[in-house]
Amino acid sequence: MRTNREFPYYDETKFFYKVNLWITSIAHSYLLDKVISTYGFHFIS
Repeated sequence: MRTNREFPYYDETKFFYKVNLWITSIAHSYLLDKVISTYGFHFIS
C-alpha cells in the first residue's frame, strides 16, 4: 500500500517510529503499574 514512490523509506520510518512510541508507552505504563502495585501510590508525586 505504498503510494509515495519518490521516498520509499518514509512510510517505513514513520511506521517504526510509531511502533517504537507504542512499545515505550506500553512499557512505561506496565512499569508504572508494577511500581504502583508494589510500592503504593505514595511514590507517585
